[in-house]
Amino acid sequence: MMVKIMREKNNKKNKKSYENNIFSLIIIYMGKIVFFVAFLFLFGFLIAPHVFNTDLEISIYNIQTTKEISTNIKIAVITDLHNGYYGWEQKELVDAIDKENPDLIFLVGNIVDEKIPMTGTIDLMENIYRKYNIYYVTGNSEYNSKRINEIKDTFLSYGVKILEGTTDKFLLNDTTNHVYISGIDDPASLHTNSLLQVKRAYDQIENHSKFKILLAHRPEKIEEYLERDYDLIVSGHGNGGYWRIPYIFNNGLFAHDQGFFPKYTSGLHQHKRKEHITNHMLSRGLSKKTLAPRIFNRPELVIINIVQERK
Repeated sequence: MMVKIMREKNNKKNKKSYENNIFSLIIIYMGKIVFFVAFLFLFGFLIAPHVFNTDLEISIYNIQTTKEISTNIKIAVITDLHNGYYGWEQKELVDAIDKENPDLIFLVGNIVDEKIPMTGTIDLMENIYRKYNIYYVTGNSEYNSKRINEIKDTFLSYGVKILEGTTDKFLLNDTTNHVYISGIDDPASLHTNSLLQVKRAYDQIENHSKFKILLAHRPEKIEEYLERDYDLIVSGHGNGGYWRIPYIFNNGLFAHDQGFFPKYTSGLHQHKRKEHITNHMLSRGLSKKTLAPRIFNRPELVIINIVQERK
């Protein structure tokens, strides 16, 4: 009898302990669920919009020169658009360009995508070609599309000046002062030797003292470009390194043709050779859909102001 009573007490005790354990587990799991939901809310509504932000950013850089220019020159740089869209008929991008009212627009490669139709690019051209002086050089995507002739013909139909190892004289507000703008084809073309194209373009202006600009899609070939004394080189292709962490990976995690932890993906870099300083301007590009989601890496419209250095 005594044994039976003890068993009943133990059973009740075990049952109560089991119920307490179940209740504790429920509380723990509910706490984890609440924490997870709160984290998702915090990440989704407060953190993620900043981490994965693809809103257009306007980045403005001032470059001083001792070379004579009759007026400051404002340049808008468009790279790596990949036929992407900024609203109906590219309104957001066009409005941003119009607000800056540049003297020149540089299309520095991968404006057209190798797979997506050209409608985004055509809508952009329809809204800017009447208002601005536009120069274009190819990127790898244009050649990879296998439609390079069609693409170039399209730009030519909008009055865009295509640079292919060539140089153009751009007159400023008067008829005597000018700058030189050179450009090279992307080496994705089997017929392109970028080093020879740079040489050919520069040979046309070597003995001139005016401000000289080179448009070249690929930044990793900077050593080839620095063989000639250009004052400003403009490139794209790096897409900002895709995943950027402020103050840690300012150049991003990865870039085509540079690999992991690339050096040339964004911003203004200066190179000094002997007494000459070359400014290398790198755009993070405008495509919202890149190889990997952009992290702390908003697409950007780069604005360059070339100003006379005060003596």
